[in-house]
Amino acid sequence: MSDFDLIAVDQMARLRADISSSNMDEICSTLSELRYSLDDETFQAKMVPLLEAAEKNLYQLVECFLQNHVALSSQLVLKATMNASYQTLEVILTNRMGYQRAG
Repeated sequence: MSDFDLIAVDQMARLRADISSSNMDEICSTLSELRYSLDDETFQAKMVPLLEAAEKNLYQLVECFLQNHVALSSQLVLKATMNASYQTLEVILTNRMGYQRAG
């Protein structure tokens, strides 16, 4: 496993924990770190749009909490979308690492 893979696995584990605990500051930080640790152009092409979408959802969720006037159902939808983004990122990362091991 390359250094990149070890870093990415650690960041994905942190992201899972951050999303589970709704720790907004840490989610932002981890998404940012994960984006900038990508070292492969093809991988970046797949991951960066997903990371950007996850960040957009995160900022919308933070705004909902700050304004406190958006229905709880909307907040739950945004959190579910973030979880789906995380799961998609995890699948791509897992597939990439499996492909590298096979190659």
